[in-house]
Amino acid sequence: FQLRAGYHRTWLNRLGGELLLTGELSNRAGLGVELYQPLSAAHRWFVDAAAASERERVDYFALDKRIALYRTQRDRIDLTAGINLRQLGQIRAGWRHARVRNELDTGLDIFSLFPDADHDGWLLGLEMDQLDRLYFARTGWAAKANWLAAPRGDYARLQVELRGVAPLGEWVFGARSSWTGATRGQLPLSEAGRLGGFLALTAYSNGQFIGDDVAYAHVRAERIIGRLPLGLRGDMRLGAALEAGRVGTPYTLQQRQGVMPSLAIYLGGETPLGPAFVGIGRGLGGATNAYLFVGTP
Repeated sequence: FQLRAGYHRTWLNRLGGELLLTGELSNRAGLGVELYQPLSAAHRWFVDAAAASERERVDYFALDKRIALYRTQRDRIDLTAGINLRQLGQIRAGWRHARVRNELDTGLDIFSLFPDADHDGWLLGLEMDQLDRLYFARTGWAAKANWLAAPRGDYARLQVELRGVAPLGEWVFGARSSWTGATRGQLPLSEAGRLGGFLALTAYSNGQFIGDDVAYAHVRAERIIGRLPLGLRGDMRLGAALEAGRVGTPYTLQQRQGVMPSLAIYLGGETPLGPAFVGIGRGLGGATNAYLFVGTP
């Protein structure tokens, strides 16, 4: 049995040229409960029931301008069964009951123009993790895939992600790639893929690019420059990442088409509140963002 609560906060400064133009504060809070029950002494088979409620601020952009700010409430219940793949990970399948409520704070009411679809559906998930640490891993790999088929929403959503890290002396090299898109129909606005934010096209605002057929990849190099002070834990790292992303079917007007590159430079380490980063990203056309980030990217 697990009970989880969390709070995520990011301070983002949007830079234009050499002048600070705007500031944004993004946060997400949630509460979840999970009941995991093995069906054998070897824990080979299991059933799982999970419920979660999350509230976050979601921005929507058009032509690099924020046109709407919503307060989005996401509630879901998952009932699944699965099999543990020994030390590799697990596969699970089941049903999800989900509701998304979008409350307009400021700007254009996008959801009045594009009504959201139903999110109940069949789940299939694969998760494998061979990383040696939860945060700031030094070696290993991880793979994750989630598929949701929503019969009443007339769409199916697939999300896949691959990660890997390897050490070389006092350096750690890593890579990550991901894809989100519809395998049937078209993704509703609330379930669309997003790009923008720290190590997700760092040069751009959180969730600035939204749509279907969304791909992202980065390679990074991190130098271990020390250990965190007494009472904390983990490495302190100075890193750089080369990023690229593409939105195949954008849902809002974009100034940039095709593959969008970004360069990120950051300093990070683990704190009692989770991983923390301070960094800056630079993209084409002068797009620049600076971050102070606490939580998982």
